[in-house]
Parts: sequence; structure tokens; C-alpha cells
Amino acid sequence: MLGGRGAGKTRAGAEWVRSRVEARVNPARRIALVGETYAAARAVMVDGVSGLLAISPPDMRPQFLPSRNLLIWPNGAEAQLFSAERPDALRRLDGLVQLSVINRNETAPPQNPKNGDRYLVAAAASGAWQRHDSKLALFEDTGWAFVGPQAGWTLWDEEAESLLVFDGTIWKPLLADAGKPVPSAGAQKSAATSPFQTDEAIFDLARDTGDLKIPSHITLLGVSAKVLDKITGPNNWTLGTDQGNDRFGKGIMPNKDTEVLGPADPPAVYWDSESIVLTPGHGSFTGGRVAVAIHYIRLPTPQMS
Repeated sequence: MLGGRGAGKTRAGAEWVRSRVEARVNPARRIALVGETYAAARAVMVDGVSGLLAISPPDMRPQFLPSRNLLIWPNGAEAQLFSAERPDALRRLDGLVQLSVINRNETAPPQNPKNGDRYLVAAAASGAWQRHDSKLALFEDTGWAFVGPQAGWTLWDEEAESLLVFDGTIWKPLLADAGKPVPSAGAQKSAATSPFQTDEAIFDLARDTGDLKIPSHITLLGVSAKVLDKITGPNNWTLGTDQGNDRFGKGIMPNKDTEVLGPADPPAVYWDSESIVLTPGHGSFTGGRVAVAIHYIRLPTPQMS
């Protein structure tokens, strides 16, 4: 955004951040506020007359933690201040967002790592990884950087195709086999119902049939689709809901076997039901069939009695 002094750049940026944090669907949860220095970032973007503290209503005003250069909103969203004087901090953030690692079995660094490679260091590590057991190893430019995890962090092990969570001491699988929740130590056994669910429907565009709804009180992971029979009419189409018709894909080709993967980034909580809609890029649909699936988490109720 370009503008002269007093054009409203700071206010526009602050209002955009606020709109993303307070969004009803797919709200932002992690935001980076980058300034020339930490002091400048705080003076302009946080404490300034057009900063986030000044423009936020009382019920949604974030709390600023100066010792951590961190803003925390009442809904849990966070904004971290960064300084252009320390570009390594932003690079480190890039390596930790949407966290995945190549594997968690290596005790020594690979001989020819690529920039951005990430590993979870195994026990009894040696070489450049010595004394960094259970830490995240990120290769940056010409060397390794190490980050100690915090309790509750999750990551994807690409080699094992498993999701792990750090409990404060060790990394362990978030889900056991067959999708059963892993009970914490001392927890009583409950029903072995997986919280991960998928609903599917076929949309016949010639007959205008097909009904699929995102349920209420769930966490949406994403929506996927596949064109079963070529779509006729428009030369492209969008996939979304009645509240946002291109939320999961736009400009999608009508050809048979076209696949759509629309992950919710980040996963979004839906308190109200929304209908899945397919919208032509222009004109109207005259034919075609599309299979659509929604993938979500529904928390099971306790089964103990």
C-alpha cells in the first residue's frame, strides 16, 4: 500500500488486522507485525493513535505483553512483533508455521541438507546435533538452528505419515491406530469413536440436485471435490458455501477427473451450519456431476456414566 504522510496507511493496516482477527469464518490466529525496529513497530502499530490498541473496541482490545513483544486478543489470536534488524527471527517463524519434519529418526545431520529442511532430532544425537535431542532442527543457509518445543505443539512426520504432539516431555502420536484418541495418563477409557468425520454428496448439475451442509459446532478441516462427469455451461466454477461461494476454490476447470483440495487454513470453528454451493464462473450449469466431501472434527460427548 502506497500513500503519503497522513494518508491512513497505519489505520488501514490496523483495521485489516482487526478484520482478520474478528472474522466469523477462518479468523486469523497468528499474525506477524514487522517494523524497522521493535520500538518502531510498537510505537506505530501497537501504541500509536491509529494502532491496534486505539482502534479496537473494549470487548476485543488485545493485551500487549512488552516482555514478549506479543499481542493477545480475547479470542486467543496472537500478533508477534518482529524487527527488520533481525531477519533470522522471521525466517525461523517461516520454518515453524504449518510445522512438518522430514523424519524423527536421525541422530546426526544429513550430509547435503537443503535450505528449509526440518528434522526432529532423535535421542543420543551426535555431530552438529549433539545435545539437541527432541528439538526441531532447521537448516538455514549454511547451518542448523534448533528450537525447543513447547507443550501442545503439533507436527507432521512426513516419513511416518503421523501427527505428533509434544506433552512437555516427549513427542507422542496425537492419534492412535484406527483414529482413536490417545488417552492421557490416568484418564478413564471412553468410547473409541473417532472425532474425525467426513460427509459426502454428489451434485448433479443438470438436475440441480445435491445437498451437503457443514454441520454446526464442528471444526472444519477442509473440503475436497472431484468432477465425475465433465461440467458443461461455464468454462470454470467455484466451490464454497452460501456465506462465501469461493471459499474452497475458484477458477476450477470443468474437465472430468479435476480434483479440488480446499484445506481450511487455519481449521475453522463453525457455530452455525452452512450449505456447500457450486457456482458457475459465468452463465449457468447445463450438465456435469461433482462429488464433494467435507472433512471435520466433532468433539464426542463423554461416555462415562
